[in-house]
Amino acid sequence: MIRFAHGAATDVGRVRSGNEDSFLVAEALFAVADGMGGHRGGEVASATALETLRISILEPNAEALRAAAEAANRAVFDQSLTDPELAGMGTTLCGIALVRDHEGRPSIGIVNVGDSRVYLLRGGQFRQLTLDHSLVETMVRGGQISADEAATHPGRNVLTRALGIEPDIEVDLFSEPVLEGDRYLLCSDGLYNELHDDQVSAVLRRLAAPWEAASELVRLATEAGGRDNVTVVIADVLADEGDGPVDGLIGTTVASPTPPEEDPLGLSAPRTEQLPVVKTPDSNVVEPTATEPTATAATSRPRITWRVWAFVAAVIVVFGVAIGAVLASRGGDEPRRTTTSTSSSSSSSSSTSSSTTTAAAGEPSTSAPTPTQAPAPAAPAQPTR
Repeated sequence: MIRFAHGAATDVGRVRSGNEDSFLVAEALFAVADGMGGHRGGEVASATALETLRISILEPNAEALRAAAEAANRAVFDQSLTDPELAGMGTTLCGIALVRDHEGRPSIGIVNVGDSRVYLLRGGQFRQLTLDHSLVETMVRGGQISADEAATHPGRNVLTRALGIEPDIEVDLFSEPVLEGDRYLLCSDGLYNELHDDQVSAVLRRLAAPWEAASELVRLATEAGGRDNVTVVIADVLADEGDGPVDGLIGTTVASPTPPEEDPLGLSAPRTEQLPVVKTPDSNVVEPTATEPTATAATSRPRITWRVWAFVAAVIVVFGVAIGAVLASRGGDEPRRTTTSTSSSSSSSSSTSSSTTTAAAGEPSTSAPTPTQAPAPAAPAQPTR
C-alpha cells in the first residue's frame, strides 16, 4: 500500500487584498489553482475547478484524471455565464494523483493548464515537470528571450491557456513512476516569482516534514516581496508496505500521526491525518477538518450555540422591560403607532472531510443561480491576472 505525507500553506501576500488561490489535499490527489477575474471571480473559479476535479475522477487512471480536468474547465466556463460579475473568470490548474498505467502498475499522473507548476525532488535532483502556458514561456522556448528576462518581462502575467475561458481546453498530461522518497511540490506563481529554484530546493532538502517545508516556502516568498498570492502543496511518497485495504483511488492512504518512537524520520504530524486539508485565505498553515462532506465546500463559520441564543433572549427581555417602563412614565393618553420588524439569521459551517476530498475555501453558494444574459467571456488567447 503506497502512502503519502503531505503539507500545505497559502498566504495572500503583501500587495493583493484577497486570496484567489485554492488548493486540494486528499488521499492520492493533490492540486493547486490560481484564479483570475477580478472582484470574486478568481476566488470562485479556483474553488470551482478543484471541487469539480475532485468529484470527477471516475477511474484510477491517467486519462480519467485528464477528463476530470476537462470537466473542471467546463464547470468554470458554465458558471461564468450565470452571473455578470463572474464573466470572463478563469483559473490555472496543476494536479497530481496516484493512478495506474495501462499495464496496471501504480504511477503518478500529472495534469496542468496555465502557469501553476509541479516540481519533483528525486534523489537530490530538483526539476520542473510541467510546462507553463504563458506568453513569456512561449518566447523562452522560441529563443526570443532568456529565462532571466522572462522573470521581469512586462507580459509575464499573460497566459496562453487557462481553465474557464473556452468551453473546451487542452490539458497537458504527464506521468512519473512511483518511487519511495520522491517529494512533489505544487505551487502557484506567487512562489517561483519570488524565489529562485535553488532557494526552493534548499528548503525541500533541509526540512523533512512536508508541512514545515510548505510553511517555510510561503514565509520566504512573502518576505521576498509577496507581490501575489502564494500557495504551496508538498506530497511525499512513503514506503510501499505491500498489500493493504483498498481506499482512495487505488488503495492509498495519507500518513496518519504516530508516536515519536514509531516515527524516527519525523514524517507524521497532525496535518497528515486521513482527512483532507481545506484552504482558508487568511491563514498560512491549514488544519484538517472532520466535518461531514457537502456538495461544495465553503469557509467555515462559527456555530451559534444554545448559550448564545439564551443570552440574546435575556437581553431582549431586559430591553423590552426598559422600553415598557419609559413608555409608562410618559402616560398613555395619546395613542402610539409602532412598527416592529424582526429578522433571523443563521450561520452555517460546511467543509469537506471524506477520505478522498477537499476543496478550497471561497467556493460559490450551492443554490442554483438564475441564468442571466452575461457579457461574452474574455478573449481566450491571452487571459491576464
